[in-house]
This record gives sequence, structure tokens and C-alpha cells, in this order.
Amino acid sequence: MNRFNSLPLVIICICILFGCNLESSNKSTTTDIDITKESSTYTKSSPAQPTKQINKNSSREENPGIETSDNPTNNGQSSGNTDRSTNNPEKTTDTEINPPDMNKTFEVVTGSNVTFAIREKLLRVPAPFDAILVSDEVSGYVNLDGSPFELQVDLHKLVSDKEKRDKYVRETLFPNQPISTVKFDGLTDIPESFYSGHTVERVVSGTVNVNGIDSVLDFDLSASLIDGQIVIKGNASFEWSNFGMDTPTGNFFKLSDEVRLSVDIAAH
Repeated sequence: MNRFNSLPLVIICICILFGCNLESSNKSTTTDIDITKESSTYTKSSPAQPTKQINKNSSREENPGIETSDNPTNNGQSSGNTDRSTNNPEKTTDTEINPPDMNKTFEVVTGSNVTFAIREKLLRVPAPFDAILVSDEVSGYVNLDGSPFELQVDLHKLVSDKEKRDKYVRETLFPNQPISTVKFDGLTDIPESFYSGHTVERVVSGTVNVNGIDSVLDFDLSASLIDGQIVIKGNASFEWSNFGMDTPTGNFFKLSDEVRLSVDIAAH
């Protein structure tokens, strides 16, 4: 009986002790959870601030020109400097024309030519026409100081539209002396405007030698200075008799007595 009477008291004590243990364990669990939450919250928030700071610094380093590009004063000054450098009023595009040395001798260059034009009548053609022969084998020199100058023309290099005519010129008209010379009197009284590109026109006498015979012809010459090069164009006329020659004729053609001569000379 005494044992059964004390049994409820023992049970009550056990329950009280067990309940205290549960409460203490719950508190410790709750505390651990709170501490974990606080630590996790601290871990998340604490790196956020330095991360932003690093991004700001890196953006400044990668784009060092942002602050200068936002400054309108700097932009205006730089663009103004650029305009002054490209539009410098002291620099002009006008080039001064320096007259060539009056004592210089200008050599005839490639591209010069001499042309002979002869009125020709063929037996089977009712109307006469101009037979044109051109030689581009021209050499010589030109002076601007008033002294004479000279040209040499290779008559065997005269070319027309007919090979038979060219052969006749070489073998019949000028068989022994293929080179003809022209010695001009000097170009005098050249005005200052000539050196700025203006054309000067003169009537200049020239002594022409063909087949060893000289004949003085008057040439209407025009001279101009282009890019440091003298360009001379001229015209003259003569008759075959001026050089002791009869007017050429044949069974199927007849030439006129007059021959028109033109020169187109470039000298540098």
C-alpha cells in the first residue's frame, strides 16, 4: 500500500523534470536559429556595400574620359583649336609663279611634231584634197633671252594615210638629206604677262634648210609658258621653188605649188 501511494508522486516529479528539459532544449534551439539568421543576414548585407564601391571605382578607371566629355568648355576649346589648325588664315593655296631663268636653254621634248599640208589631185578623184604628212621626230632647243633657237625635223619619218605617198617622199623628194633644219630669230620683247601664262604672238623669221638649200620663211608664232614648259605653235608656207625643186607630179596625181607648214613644239 505504501508503494502504491508513493507512485503518483514519483510520476509527477518525472513529468516536471522532463518538461523542464523540453523547455530548455526549445530555448536553445530557438536561440541557435536566431543566431543563425542574424549571422546569415550579416553575411548577405555586409558584402553589398563594398561591392558597390568597387564597381564605382572600376567604372572610373575604365572610362577616365567621362568627366572631360561632360565639360562643354573643354569641348568648345578643342573644337576651336581644330578649326584654327585646319583653317589657318596664314596658309593660302595660291602659288607664286616664278619666272624661269632667262638664260636657260629649253630642250625640245617628246610630243613635238611638224606637219606638212599639200593640196593633191588624183586622176580618178574629181575634187582635190589635202594630203597631210606629220613627223614627230623633232629635236632642238628654245631660248628666251632673245638669242636664236633651232629645230631639226626628220623628213623620212613623215607619215600620211598612204604608204605609197610616204615612200615617194622618202625616196623621191628627200633621198639624200632626211634632216631638215629650221633656225629661228630670237623671241624678243617678252612681256611680264608671259610668265603668268599669257600667250605671246610674234612673227618670227626662220631659215629653213631642205636638201642643202636655205630659204627664209616668216612664221606666225604663238608662245606660252605652261607648268614650266614652253609651248610654241607656228605656221608658215612656201613653194617648192624656194628650195630649187619642181612641183612633184606623177601619172596619177598632181600636187599644188604651195606647201603649208606648221610646228607644234614643247620644250622643257
